[in-house]
Amino acid sequence: MNTDAKQAIADRWVALAQAKDFETWSSFWHEDMRIMEPGMDMDLDAFLEFGKGFFGSGGKVISLEAETFDLFEHGDVAYQTGQYIEDYQPPNKDPIHVENNFFARWVKAPDGTWRMSRFVASPKQGPEEG
Repeated sequence: MNTDAKQAIADRWVALAQAKDFETWSSFWHEDMRIMEPGMDMDLDAFLEFGKGFFGSGGKVISLEAETFDLFEHGDVAYQTGQYIEDYQPPNKDPIHVENNFFARWVKAPDGTWRMSRFVASPKQGPEEG
């Protein structure tokens, strides 16, 4: 993979982790965004509404760290697999800690910015059998 693209995508994860408001956070996503993770399956419009409510009501991302296992670039599209650890606090609730595996699809916008267009996550460890 192009080293510049790899660094640009790593920088985008850092920017997402530092997003403290809706405007910054919403600039991260591509226009055809689709997110699927436990309890969530949303297109961009629904995800932006979710983000508005989250940030607008006092929700915050406390920390976010992503580890890339593989990153493959094909023209203006890149595919990434890895794991992330996130601590966030929904409005008026206790903080939540998640550790997930993920697959992300990135699209390079005309301005050169990489934006996430697909995100699929699953828990790092499945539920206990019983």
